[in-house]
Amino acid sequence: MSCTDIIRCRSSDQEKYQQMASIIDGSPMNMLMHVEGLQVETFGHLRQRLTDINRRMQALSTLHVSFCRLCSAIKNETVSHTAGCPSMFNICYKCLGRHVGAGCANPLFKVAHNFCWKCWMPLYEIFGISFHSKKVNEIGHGCASVGRDFLKPLACAFFHKRQIAKVQCPSTDTSHYQRWLFQGSGVSAAGSGQIPNILILLEVILKDFKMLH
Repeated sequence: MSCTDIIRCRSSDQEKYQQMASIIDGSPMNMLMHVEGLQVETFGHLRQRLTDINRRMQALSTLHVSFCRLCSAIKNETVSHTAGCPSMFNICYKCLGRHVGAGCANPLFKVAHNFCWKCWMPLYEIFGISFHSKKVNEIGHGCASVGRDFLKPLACAFFHKRQIAKVQCPSTDTSHYQRWLFQGSGVSAAGSGQIPNILILLEVILKDFKMLH
């Protein structure tokens, strides 16, 4: 049975979760349930978490253009700037180094192949929830995602200022960070462990932004 078939079937949320976990991890759920300290979430709860991320991103996109979305989300209040964004000051968009981007000759920060290189949103569905259009002309240069101009700056700012979000990140250099950012969070053997770290970061920063509730 495919993931799509599981989502559409009339099984309970917990049964759906068990079937999905078996497909993803290759292990029967009754074995995973006995792993000490394993975080187990229902299929319905996981889908709700992912749906909430999409909903809050849509709400963020309605914030007036006079406000900086990144700084407003970080400070949990509406913030306006007369000049450039201080959260992104002196951070290179090309390599994530601490310098201006013009003339940067460092290796480019690599975005995983199954993510949009323009907005950094995943191009694949996670537990049946989609975060980006799959149309070729809407990926990259033609990206119209609500995450464009927010998720990438957020990830750049977080690399240099870990205190802006309560997310554990072991990366100390950009080569490790570019792997960590796009891989599964690994907080459990199944379920939320399949959510990429960049979405965990997005979830945490939007969840704390009271204006989006």
